[in-house]
Amino acid sequence: MVFGIPITDYMQAAGVFLAIVAVYFFLKAVALRTIKHTAPKTITQLDDLIIEALQSIKESVVIIAAASVVAYLYGPEGITRTIAYSILVSTVTIQAVISSNVIIRAFVELRAKKEPGETRAFLDIAGKAIQVAIWVIGALMVLSNLGVNITSLVAGLGISGIAVALAIQNILGDLFSSFAIYFDKPFTVGDFIVAGDKMGTVERIGLKTTRIRGVQGEEIVIANQDLLKAQIRNFKKMRERRVLFTLGIAFDTPTKTVKGVPAIVKETLGVFEDVRFSRAHFLSFGDSSLNFEVVYYLKSPNYTRFMDVQQDINLALKTALQKARVKTVYLRVS
Repeated sequence: MVFGIPITDYMQAAGVFLAIVAVYFFLKAVALRTIKHTAPKTITQLDDLIIEALQSIKESVVIIAAASVVAYLYGPEGITRTIAYSILVSTVTIQAVISSNVIIRAFVELRAKKEPGETRAFLDIAGKAIQVAIWVIGALMVLSNLGVNITSLVAGLGISGIAVALAIQNILGDLFSSFAIYFDKPFTVGDFIVAGDKMGTVERIGLKTTRIRGVQGEEIVIANQDLLKAQIRNFKKMRERRVLFTLGIAFDTPTKTVKGVPAIVKETLGVFEDVRFSRAHFLSFGDSSLNFEVVYYLKSPNYTRFMDVQQDINLALKTALQKARVKTVYLRVS
């Protein structure tokens, strides 16, 4: 008898302790060797996540857990077993939280490699949110196991949380706006957008801000919340571009010639393959010109292509109107 405990109990406790540790090392070694051998032959990511989970289990945690089991089974009844049980549950809970976070982080990294930029941002947000939630739940479980009254603690955290939320409401607003941008997709990376008085190509959608490359080459940083409050025009999603321009001819142009101008415009625009003519009308009398309004559709949303076509139209109209002896005063694209 040692401290009131038979020698045989000490021997059994040592045997149980060594058995738990030996089984852990054996199973981990066999599992890792097997999975690493088969992982390259599979297309699923599950085996990679299992490897990450197994490697996240620390030997010190296993030793503490094994010692707690032995103390609970063979220790004297009372406070010793209570402490051993608390240590065991707390240790297993903390290790479970760590392993869960490792798996989530590994999953996010594996998926992010195959997704576009905005999806990677969303996966990063969601992964971190889940990790925080797991840590909070794990901490509450450990505290409850240690005898802390978590009901009153949660209530206190709720009141504090409201105060914190009010203090960081702008940050939270931008964060939720990034979720809205991901799910609603008013624009994606690479789109050319106009938001209020800002315009440019979207380069990055972050947790708090969106970065746009302006038409002059500058980087424009806009808070996600402010961006969604503005009216957004997404030019990349256009299937075709509607173009309206006004044409002014000399005020003293004969009426018969004026009547023929819409036909000249229609014939001129008809030679362009990617232009769909809509209408041409004598719109109004200007101060020093007779004004025509012309509308056509360009079968391409590309802005550079639009400028090229409009330039060719301007030159073709100039030639056609000169041939018809029509003096052009101005041509203005709206």
